[in-house]
Amino acid sequence: MNIKAGFRKTGTYPLNVNIFTEQDFTPSYTTDRPNPDPESTVENEVGPTIISENDRPEAGCSKDSVSTFSVLSPADTEAPMISAEDVGPLTPEDVRPLKKAESRKKIGENRRWKKGTTTILTDSPNLKALKEKKESLERKKLKYKKEEMKGNRKS
Repeated sequence: MNIKAGFRKTGTYPLNVNIFTEQDFTPSYTTDRPNPDPESTVENEVGPTIISENDRPEAGCSKDSVSTFSVLSPADTEAPMISAEDVGPLTPEDVRPLKKAESRKKIGENRRWKKGTTTILTDSPNLKALKEKKESLERKKLKYKKEEMKGNRKS
């Protein structure tokens, strides 16, 4: 009986596609992200434009091509007044929109360590490689300390 109630509550069985309302999803509004735009599209590429000889402008200025402009008075350009009733109620989101989450970082960006692999550390080849790596790191540390000591003696 308990299992059936769980399926009924979530709308799984019997199927109820209207079990959740839009209001149930409002907490996730801030993490909604737009789909990423494709890096490059064929439509957005700009190619060279070929201008025929007839379409090219000629140097100079002719009196026939000079156009005249009319000056509009402020009464001609008056914008229609908008009343408060036309706008509707003012919500807090209209004044200050909710912040959206930033886009996700690409995988591998700002990685501080090298990507490792899963190995069995007790196997002979792996154990030998780990010991060699550790010894080389210790040698580098000793070499650095020796150079640092020599630098302190000279000063």
